[in-house]
Amino acid sequence: MNAYNIKINGKWFVETGDVVGMTNSGGWYDTGKATRSLILSDNQDKAKQVEGMRNLNSYYNKIYDSARATGMEIEKLTFVKVGEV
Repeated sequence: MNAYNIKINGKWFVETGDVVGMTNSGGWYDTGKATRSLILSDNQDKAKQVEGMRNLNSYYNKIYDSARATGMEIEKLTFVKVGEV
């Protein structure tokens, strides 16, 4: 299984932080969900190591939801393979 780091606008994704808002609701019974801020670092050593494609997709969705809720503009999003686990 591959392991990845995520780079957003030139900074490394470390983790999600505090709740900053709600996503838009998408259906009759959907009330949206809480979104969290993104913790980023200039240091790759602090970057979150995401294991496997399923987890990578999950973190992509968290990043996407946070960007939409906070109005953050993502100019460049990079997935960097850092090894295998």
